[in-house]
Amino acid sequence: MPTLAAVKLTLNLNNMKKHISIIMLAAGLLLASCSDKDTLSSPSEGEATITFSVSNYEQVDLDDVETRSTEVSNLKLLFLAVYDAQTLEPAMDVIKQSSDDEGYGSFSVTLPYGQYKLVFLGCNNDAEVDMSDPEAITFGNGYVPQTFLKTLDLAVDGETSTSQTISLSRVVGAFKVVCSGLSEYDPQTFTFNFTLKGSGSTLNALTGLAPQAGERTYSFTSDLHEGVLRLGFTMYLLLPTADDTTIDCSVTFSGEDGTLSASRTFTDVPVRINKLTTYTGDFFSAEGSKASFTIELADDYDEWSETEDYTF
Repeated sequence: MPTLAAVKLTLNLNNMKKHISIIMLAAGLLLASCSDKDTLSSPSEGEATITFSVSNYEQVDLDDVETRSTEVSNLKLLFLAVYDAQTLEPAMDVIKQSSDDEGYGSFSVTLPYGQYKLVFLGCNNDAEVDMSDPEAITFGNGYVPQTFLKTLDLAVDGETSTSQTISLSRVVGAFKVVCSGLSEYDPQTFTFNFTLKGSGSTLNALTGLAPQAGERTYSFTSDLHEGVLRLGFTMYLLLPTADDTTIDCSVTFSGEDGTLSASRTFTDVPVRINKLTTYTGDFFSAEGSKASFTIELADDYDEWSETEDYTF
């Protein structure tokens, strides 16, 4: 028969086991509650739909010198390419919009949670664009259109804003040659060939620059009307630097019947991204004439700097 002391010891042990069980149960419930709370507040998997609105798809067309301060029009094409932020591999097909599409300027994408790099591109003509590599975007036939860009790092999670505004920036410079003369010649068809050295044909969307400079050739054919030729030829430039730089340009001219030919070389032409350089003069004068170049396009795209005169 157990003694009174043994009975008390047994009761105390039983009570202690009950207390320990209650404490362990409460701790388990607390941990489960915290785990559920963390799962709800910071999910590791999911997806989000984000709408991007391009705010400035109307831009000044640098190709029209006479109306450059007021003329604006819709960029003809807008593109959105989405890449994995680490590998830069495409995360989805490129979205392409034309200016006559319904909802032009608004992009809506659904992406799994993760880190992305987005490239928005705008062009002023019907360019064929290859955006499979954000560091080497190319244009059909090597022709560079007037181009605008916005590159964005985007973290997609439960807290990502579902509506964002995108503002594009011009990433090309421009060189325009305006030729006059030929008033003494009969109407015929003429061809101008321009060879540019110092600009590129590939765009790195991560830097907004051309990965390297090279040589490019443009050909323009125009008719002489009423014995007078005054023509402007604009070439858009992807440049290897964001600072002031120069290009060289060789121009050859030939008439359709071979009776007239001429050539000129412009060296150290000053160019810069978001600026238009214009050379104007009598292309066929033996003595040469004044060539004016307009250097700067202000950030708001509607004001120009003073014009300086040069002889070519």
